[in-house]
Amino acid sequence: IGLTDASGAPLTNKRVYIYLQGVDIAGDAVTSGSSLQDKTTDNGGMVRFDLTPGLYVIRIGDQYTYNIPLESGKMTLWDGTTVTFQSP
Repeated sequence: IGLTDASGAPLTNKRVYIYLQGVDIAGDAVTSGSSLQDKTTDNGGMVRFDLTPGLYVIRIGDQYTYNIPLESGKMTLWDGTTVTFQSP
């Protein structure tokens, strides 16, 4: 996962937590259980998680972002607002 701020600068030395995304009884997106993995971004804003394709939640600090899709064979890039995919 590549993390940048809105201007495109990498988010360095940020602890990133990954959760499976689930749905509650009202149909709202929620985290499903405790975090699957957590790691710190490098000086390029990159962090690698070995996950299966699906829908995830990313937490940085106390900010949770829902609806982060991961696709097989693609790198997920997120700027805090928009998710894009890039071939490795």
